[in-house]
Amino acid sequence: MTIFRASLTFLLAVCLVAFPFAAFWFSSFAHPYWLFVVAIALSILRFALAERRMTDLLVPQLIFYLVVMALALLAVKDQAYLIHPFAMSGSFALIFGISLTKEQPLIEILARMRQPELQPSGVVYTRKLTLIWLVFLVVNSVVAALTAFFAPIEIWAIYNGFLFYCLSGVLLASDFLYRHFFVA
Repeated sequence: MTIFRASLTFLLAVCLVAFPFAAFWFSSFAHPYWLFVVAIALSILRFALAERRMTDLLVPQLIFYLVVMALALLAVKDQAYLIHPFAMSGSFALIFGISLTKEQPLIEILARMRQPELQPSGVVYTRKLTLIWLVFLVVNSVVAALTAFFAPIEIWAIYNGFLFYCLSGVLLASDFLYRHFFVA
């Protein structure tokens, strides 16, 4: 990966993480229709910068995301941008789920990038971890949808812009600690 592509990927990640806070801030001025366009543009760019070897997973992910966002635009028009966290989480849940139907689930593919000769116990562990992430993302999708439709924008921003990332961090840290102390 070139330094330009790595920098762009990092900047894009920062923008996507900051999206709920930007949406909250701009929503106090007027109906930010343009945030819908920004959410889609950032997401398409993220898909475009992703690893090419994962295309069979990324195409359904992008299609799911775009269909959900199009339906949101038709259904809730001026607040369609609030569906973005649901669409992103749901699209990630989709690729984790699809990967579980394949010989190598997503986490195993990622693990083999660092350690090509994965032990049989590692193969079992990565399949279970992929399932855990799938469940986590499905639950998050439900909560993201509930906050989009039924919660004030402040609650939506706190959950989708802070709590979700904290919970993801706890899951990542738990995996790291488990592998460090029990699997290594």
